[in-house]
Amino acid sequence: MKVMVPIGKYFQESHSSMSDAEREIVVNLINAKWHAAYSNYEHEKTGEKVG
Repeated sequence: MKVMVPIGKYFQESHSSMSDAEREIVVNLINAKWHAAYSNYEHEKTGEKVG
């Protein structure tokens, strides 16, 4: 977590070429790979908001 939190914060601050919707798709794919049900649920809601 010491590494992942700063990385996530970096990409949330518009340092990425991906749109918000694309970023949420990637997060959901990673969550599915790791069977992270709760995190996937939360990011699905965020993904619906951003399109």
